Amino acid sequence: MEVIVIKMDRPCIRCDFCVPVCPEQLQPQQLYAFSRAREHEQAQRFDLVQCTECGACEAVCPSELPLLAIFQSEKRALEAQEQADAEAAQWKQRFARHQLRITQNALAQQERKLEKLQSKARDLAEGKRISKPAVAEDPVAAMATKTPAQIQAEIAAAVERTRARKAALQAGDSGKQKS
Repeated sequence: MEVIVIKMDRPCIRCDFCVPVCPEQLQPQQLYAFSRAREHEQAQRFDLVQCTECGACEAVCPSELPLLAIFQSEKRALEAQEQADAEAAQWKQRFARHQLRITQNALAQQERKLEKLQSKARDLAEGKRISKPAVAEDPVAAMATKTPAQIQAEIAAAVERTRARKAALQAGDSGKQKS
């Protein structure tokens, strides 16, 4: 963004000579004050963008203020601000989509784990062996196999942990979507 340095020997005397000559019926003295103070929002509310840059206000100014140059500089500042705001909004939206995707992937992973555990529970209920036999050279490790009741209890606990994680993720996801 270019910044124009304007040497000013005299301040605005608020004579209002510029107001009746403006073809767009703007208030150049107000626009000047907002532009000098870098109050971009105020300048925008007073329709600085409607200025046709005809130079009529500058021609009648008894203080010989460079109004046209000041207004052009302020318009460039407004455009730069709008562009920065649009870019920020785009990045915020992109981040929100990214967060949603992460949450959905975590939920899908928890659902897959839950389905796997439920499948193991069904197999165990049907009497199928769900774990591979331990291959151990140590006879003590070979004897340390679990009973079906122990395995079923571990599976039930794992299912409950997975359901709790899934519920927590869904509760966190619904809280984010509301805001």
